[in-house]
Amino acid sequence: YYRNNAVVYGIISTTIGKAVGELADFVELQDSKGKLIEKHWALDLINRPNDAFRRSKFFKAWLVNRCVTGDAFVYGEKAVGKDRGKVSAMYIIPSHEIVKIESKGISMPISGYTLAETSNINSKLTPENTMRSFEYNPDSKNMFGLSPLATASAYLQIIENSLSRQNTSIKSGVVNNILSPESNEFGGITEVQSDN
Repeated sequence: YYRNNAVVYGIISTTIGKAVGELADFVELQDSKGKLIEKHWALDLINRPNDAFRRSKFFKAWLVNRCVTGDAFVYGEKAVGKDRGKVSAMYIIPSHEIVKIESKGISMPISGYTLAETSNINSKLTPENTMRSFEYNPDSKNMFGLSPLATASAYLQIIENSLSRQNTSIKSGVVNNILSPESNEFGGITEVQSDN
């Protein structure tokens, strides 16, 4: 829905997403005393989340997913060998690839995420290897986040449809008779017309 609306797409991708991507370049890690950490495996991971993304592109992709769908999913691939247990790469999972959030109810912990059959991800996604950030959704039957821009896009389409109907009414002359009623035989409007 957002790709069909140039205004909403522009806000998400070129304005908000770009700004977040640029701000990501200023993320720093500090120790508990506030001293800047210059070398750490987590900092290396943030700087180069995977072989396709650098820091700014990764953060932009995260934000676009969250704004468009209300959810953003980041899969953390675990290292093997001497670095076993550490996250070695992070990947943005396109939110539309998640078809179900597995839980026994809104008050129960999430046990996993079901991927679309067309997904090219081979791993099972669990809360242990997947970070989910989302917009609050007041619908208690829905485990997915609520997209604020989906709501804005729907509202914008209502406005566009209203403007289109208004233009049609003006072209057909319907509005002209409402705004400037036909005059009476003496050239002015009648008393009833002036009262309305």
